[in-house]
Amino acid sequence: MLWLKIGLAAGVSYILGKPISIVKSFKEKHILLTGSTGFIGKVFLALLLQYVPTVNKISLLIRKKRSKSAAQRVREMLNESPVFQNLRFKYGQQFEKEVMAKLQVIEGDLCHENLDINNAQVYDLNFDLLINFAGLVDFNPDLGSALLSNTLAIENLVAFVKKYAPQEGLLHASTCYVAGATDSPVAEESICEASPAEYSFDVMKEVSYLKNMLGLTGCPINSLDDKFGEERAKYFGWPNIYTYTKALGEGILANRGTDISWAIVRPSIVEGALDYPFEGWNEGYNTMAPISYAIGQIKYIPAQANIPLDIIPVDLVAKGIILVAAEMMISKTKLKKIYQLGTSRVNPISFKSAAEMVNDYFENNRSNFSLRFKKGIKCVKLWHPLTPANKRKGLSMAANLLSLIPVNEANEIARTIMSDCKKAYNVEAIIDVYLPFIYWNRCTFKSQNIEDHEVQEPELKYSPKKINWDNYFKNVQMPGMDRWFYSKMDRKRRKF
Repeated sequence: MLWLKIGLAAGVSYILGKPISIVKSFKEKHILLTGSTGFIGKVFLALLLQYVPTVNKISLLIRKKRSKSAAQRVREMLNESPVFQNLRFKYGQQFEKEVMAKLQVIEGDLCHENLDINNAQVYDLNFDLLINFAGLVDFNPDLGSALLSNTLAIENLVAFVKKYAPQEGLLHASTCYVAGATDSPVAEESICEASPAEYSFDVMKEVSYLKNMLGLTGCPINSLDDKFGEERAKYFGWPNIYTYTKALGEGILANRGTDISWAIVRPSIVEGALDYPFEGWNEGYNTMAPISYAIGQIKYIPAQANIPLDIIPVDLVAKGIILVAAEMMISKTKLKKIYQLGTSRVNPISFKSAAEMVNDYFENNRSNFSLRFKKGIKCVKLWHPLTPANKRKGLSMAANLLSLIPVNEANEIARTIMSDCKKAYNVEAIIDVYLPFIYWNRCTFKSQNIEDHEVQEPELKYSPKKINWDNYFKNVQMPGMDRWFYSKMDRKRRKF
C-alpha cells in the first residue's frame, strides 16, 4: 500500500507498487549533462554508460579550457580517468567508438546567456532532462567567481529550459549544507524566506545586491575586501562562500522555475566510492582529505565527540541522482521536489568514531609515511590549551621571549619553536574550515524523499543503510585516501 500511495501522490507510472526500472525510465531519452568532468558527474556518466544501455543520447555541455577544446577534454577524461576503466575493459579497442556513439559533446558555458551554445546546436538538442553538476566547490573562493558558477549559472539554466524545453525538467545538484548553522533536523524544503541565522532574507534581493556590489549589472566594479564574502555568508548563518552561493542558487531555481519541473539533490559530504568504479576511488580533495590527514598529526582536536559526521560515498550519490532523474522523466506532473542524500538519519556515525578509525589507520600504516603521526585522538573544547590554535599561541609567545635573549643558543631554540609554530598554524587553518561541521552544528538531514523509492536494477540501488562504517573506513575510505591523496601530500612534504 505504501508504494501505491506514493505513486498516486506523485502521479507516476509505478502506482502498482513496483520499484522503478531505471532501464525503462531512461529508454530512448536524451540527457543534457553539465559538470560531467567533476567528481560526481564522472561517476554518474560512467554508471549510465555501463548499466543503462537504453538511454538514447547523453549530451555533455563542456567549457573549453585554455587551448583544449571541449571534445579534447572529454576524450582525455574517457581515456585517462580511472572512473571509466570498467568500460575500457568491457569494450577493449572498441571503447571510444562504443562510448562516443552515445555521447554528443557541446561546447558552452553556463555563465553566459543561452549557455553560450552555438545557435545551430541549440535547436537540435531536443533533450528530455537537463542535469546540472557544475559549480565551484572550494569552501571560500573569490565571491564573484562563486556567484557566477553557483548562483547566476542557475538563472541561465532555468531560462534555457524555459526557452527550449519548457515541458521537460531541470535536476540540480546542490549540498545539504545550504542549511547553514543549525542544530535542528534539516527538512527537504526550499530555503527562500529566512537565512539560517533567522534574519529576514529575500534571495532575489540578495542576488541583486551582490551583482551590484561586484559590478555584474553594468555598474562600476566596487573594490571589495577579500573577506567580504566570508563575512557576509557568516552574518546570514552560512559557514562559507560555497554554501552561501549554493543556497542562493537554490533560491533562484525555486523563484524562477515556477513553471517548469525541477528537482534539487543535496548530497552531504561526498567521499570515496563504495564499489564503483572500484572501492575507495576518490578525487574530492575539498571534502575530508585535509582534515583527516591533520587528524593523524594531532592528539587534541576541537570537536564535539558525538556530533554526527554525515558522509556518503560518491557512487551512492550518483545512483541516487539516477533514481531522481528516472522519477522526473516518468512523472505525470511537474515536480518541484528536494532530495537529501545523507546518512546521519538512516545510518549515523559520530565524528569521534570516524576520527578514531582514521587515527588507527595512520598508526597501523605509519611505515608508509615520512611524517610522524600521533597515537590516539581526543575531542576537546576550543579553549583547551593543547588544541593547535592554543598551542600555536603558546609557542609563538615562547619564541618571541627567547628571541629577546642575546644568546646564540636561545635564538636557535626560538627558530626551532617558530618552525613548530608554523606547523601548528597550518593545522589550525585546516581545522578552522571544518569547525562548522565538527564542532558548531549538530544537525541531521532528513532523506525521506529518496527513501520512498526503490529501483529494480541491483547495480543501481541507492542503499546507504547497508554501509558498514568499520569496514568502510578500514578497507575502503582510508586506503583510497592513502592512494589518491595522502601519498601525494607526503611526497610533497606538505606541512599540515
